Amino acid sequence: MAFNTKSKYFTYILALLFLFSIAFPMIAIAADAAGCTSLVCCGNAGTDPCTLNDAFALVNRVVKFILFTLAPALAVIWFSFAGFTYLTSAGDPSKVQRAKNMIIYVVVGLLIAYTAWGLIYWFIGSIGGNSDLLLHFFDNPTP
Repeated sequence: MAFNTKSKYFTYILALLFLFSIAFPMIAIAADAAGCTSLVCCGNAGTDPCTLNDAFALVNRVVKFILFTLAPALAVIWFSFAGFTYLTSAGDPSKVQRAKNMIIYVVVGLLIAYTAWGLIYWFIGSIGGNSDLLLHFFDNPTP
């Protein structure tokens, strides 16, 4: 069965809607786990004014959500899609190679993302001179 351009776009839109339907509840759960209902837990009525450390805490929360909640979920979906492509290749060498490349790209992408995150945390810990700084530098000071 040949797909025309409209059905391909429709499939992509459905896939994006599916991914967003997974991501948005995770954002809400992450906000509740932080002890507040928004990404920034300061500067509101009844809370302390925001500081520079709160800005770092915001960036840290967003990065941790992307790296430790969203990226693994997307990697599993992409691995599944690559496996499906491999299984349905019916011996077609170009489809088999495409599935193998998908798996390689996911693994390399995850390695790059987590290595960059680790290097940044290592750098922050090394300029602070205190190993506890690495664990608590980005903590949100205002619950």
